[in-house]
Amino acid sequence: MNERAGILGMPSAYFVDPTGLKVENTGTVADVSILARYAWRNSLLKKLSSLKEVRVVSSGNRLHKIKNTNRLLHEPKNFLITASKTGYLEEAGYNVAMQVKLKNNHEYLLVLMNAPSLEERAADTLKIVNWLESL
Repeated sequence: MNERAGILGMPSAYFVDPTGLKVENTGTVADVSILARYAWRNSLLKKLSSLKEVRVVSSGNRLHKIKNTNRLLHEPKNFLITASKTGYLEEAGYNVAMQVKLKNNHEYLLVLMNAPSLEERAADTLKIVNWLESL
């Protein structure tokens, strides 16, 4: 992963595990934006990341419902979320990388880090989107 991060141009990123759940994993907003752009080149991954819920059947023919933790996907809004990845660690706060499409068809990649709560992360996102729409 660290080798790939270097190839992608993420010099500040450092990974100690693939889950992203260890505090020793590090990266900047710029690193996350590069990784998101790269990951969302995969159209299936991009589509799945923007759904409210995904249902999958495991090998034992068991149905699993996976709910997206980006609360803005579950609320009415005046823009479209075309890709989304949330994250949380106590040490890092609430984070999100999100691609949005506004009414004027302009698309933006937003990366927010270290919000103290889910509510504040969503509120900050809405403030940014409203500001972008006013340009």
